Amino acid sequence: MSTPAHAIILEHGRFTSDGSTSILEAALALGVAVPFSCQRGECGSCRAQVAGGAYARIAPPTERTYVTAADELLMCQCRATGDLALRFAHWQ
Repeated sequence: MSTPAHAIILEHGRFTSDGSTSILEAALALGVAVPFSCQRGECGSCRAQVAGGAYARIAPPTERTYVTAADELLMCQCRATGDLALRFAHWQ
């Protein structure tokens, strides 16, 4: 049985993830430039607007977790469960 490859589509490119790690970890492992800072879900630097697709939270939020809007996710706290399109309104 083959490992799934989910396409993560960004405004400036794309990469794939098998969904076993966070979206942020998958991007960094492949050298894809994405915004991030703490990798703990507290700062919000890696927040992305979800344009479409499927994802799941890796861990439940805590009192220190950055609160995202309904159409956003934190790449360090979520993994892809299917193809996913993301935008970074706060980052160029």
